[in-house]
Amino acid sequence: MSNEEEKFRFKIFLVKDEFIDSQYIKDKNELKSFCVNGNTIYYKRLKGKDPKWFTNFFGQESHGFFQTGIRGFFERKIQISDEKTVKFVITFGGAESLLDLNNFDSTFGRRIALNVENGFYQIKRDKISTTQSKTREDVVKIKNVGDFDIQYGLDLITSVIVKPKDDFFIQNKITGSNFVSFSFACTIDNIDEMLRNCYKESCKSEYLQKYDWIERIQEIVNNDLLIDKIKEEAFKTYINRDFSKFWIAIKDVFDWENVSGFTIRHSRNRKLAYSSQDIDIDQFTQFITNNNISIESLNDFKNFKVDITFSADSETISQDYWSLFDCIYCEVQIENSNYVINGGKFYKIDTSYCNKINQEFEALVPIQPYPENSKTQREDEYINELCNEINYKDDLVNLDKVFVKFDDNIEICDIYDRKNKAFVHIKKDGASAHLSHLYAQAKVSARILCDNSNIAEINKVYKEKRNFELEPFNKNDVKIIMAIISNKKIDSTGKINLPFFSKINSILSKNEIERMGFTNVKFMFIHSSVSLYDKSRDQRVVANNL
Repeated sequence: MSNEEEKFRFKIFLVKDEFIDSQYIKDKNELKSFCVNGNTIYYKRLKGKDPKWFTNFFGQESHGFFQTGIRGFFERKIQISDEKTVKFVITFGGAESLLDLNNFDSTFGRRIALNVENGFYQIKRDKISTTQSKTREDVVKIKNVGDFDIQYGLDLITSVIVKPKDDFFIQNKITGSNFVSFSFACTIDNIDEMLRNCYKESCKSEYLQKYDWIERIQEIVNNDLLIDKIKEEAFKTYINRDFSKFWIAIKDVFDWENVSGFTIRHSRNRKLAYSSQDIDIDQFTQFITNNNISIESLNDFKNFKVDITFSADSETISQDYWSLFDCIYCEVQIENSNYVINGGKFYKIDTSYCNKINQEFEALVPIQPYPENSKTQREDEYINELCNEINYKDDLVNLDKVFVKFDDNIEICDIYDRKNKAFVHIKKDGASAHLSHLYAQAKVSARILCDNSNIAEINKVYKEKRNFELEPFNKNDVKIIMAIISNKKIDSTGKINLPFFSKINSILSKNEIERMGFTNVKFMFIHSSVSLYDKSRDQRVVANNL
């Protein structure tokens, strides 16, 4: 095989225009370098022999400077036009860990892959409104994007592997992320033309015709300047006590029934702490005021840790879970662009999409709520009180924690409202991750109820546990209600202010359930006059080590 025929696979990064003359190496002192044919190769040396591909690609031996198994990279400047020059950094052996990725175009490779795709082998995505989890979905055969389990508007596509179109100059699998990678026959003498073709493809916007939803919400990574601006604006929101746009809430979803409370403590002084049934921005503000603790910037929230106390089978266990910074939710606007801090991450929301979601959420007409919660902090206790009220006990059936075994144990609903023929799901207000459990429960339940053959199994359990059976129903005749109990003010439209991602999830969940054939999908917002966080009883400064 000649040098020209041998294929090489590198990761190719594009330097942002504003950093083309800047330093992009994390620590130049830890690297070695040597020059070959006018190209400076930076690397970390390990034991071994010269890799065979090096001589074939660069056209000369490294004479012992270069070792196999190492991490390394080199750069190429390409003149695109009289006015435009771009810089690429080409890495091998995992050398991207040596680079300051703030300086690179974070969607360069993804744009190329999506512009030329003719089917997908793999999609990696982050779930931003549930558990902040990362998901990778692979397929054996090439599939369309619709064959993957993607929640449009809630999943961030971070990386794809695609089959390219027949007319593209690369005809093997292409990986697109903040880099592009593929196998290509080239040498250092002719790599520039390949890089030029990659740049031109990355400038096209054809992919938006098929995947416009991909750019609606973008996680902000490798852009410290913008993140610092968002933090500054968020801190102003906190200082101004605009707690309709700034609050703290649990980061992840878990079984509330096994949680007895939380402790927020100073990470360097464990005696400075308070305990509560939940975490709440008003409590925290009162705590730092009472203890003369200064908060000078948003980063100071990182000085506080959130412990969760689990109680099960008479055993109490406390675990260190999160930094309080990761529990911040905030919405800010900078130069007419909308940004969200959620779960310790930063997101830019497309302005037109942001306006569309807000308008659709405002257009939702909530159903008349059940009586306010005036006695308890717990969902299960509220449900029990409600179902035993004299005005409701003949109509409402308490089905909380009544599970029916299908593939998993499924809670069909928390309450069945016989008078209104409604399956009611109830959850306490909280962060996007917590409310996503409400929407997921409603969707899973609706899928079960779509199949009439499941009703017999449901009734078997209901008859045993509650001496109650569902009557046969038409999907057009029943309601599916998603209800939220909250201390927040209910506005004139009957709604509360929800986190942006919860607004998205509300709309998408309603639409998904309606596509199943249920035409009466409603929301309910129940006011709680009792603090869901029990400030009077549970807020206390702990004077001993916890």
